[in-house]
Amino acid sequence: VHKAAIANKLFALEGAKRGFRYPQWQLDDAGVRRKGLQEVLDLVGNGWEAWRFFSASAEGIPNRERLRSGDVEGLLARARLWNSSHFG
Repeated sequence: VHKAAIANKLFALEGAKRGFRYPQWQLDDAGVRRKGLQEVLDLVGNGWEAWRFFSASAEGIPNRERLRSGDVEGLLARARLWNSSHFG
C-alpha cells in the first residue's frame, strides 16, 4: 500500500504520530482504487495538498464526492484548474 502511495496510485496522509493514513473514500466497495484518482494525484500531488483538493467544493459538490460518484471528467477539470492557479 505504501509503495502505491509513493507512486501516486493511492492517496496517503502522513501524520506526526500515527504514520500514514489512507482514506477509505478513495476505494470502491471492492477495495479497488476509484477511477480518476491516479490522474488527480498526478495533477495536484499527494499528501496534504491532495487533502485540501479533495476537501474543496465546486458548485456545492466536494471533490471527493465527484471521485465517489465516478465524475472523472468533472474531477479532472477541477484538478487542472487547481493545479494551474492553486485555486482553493
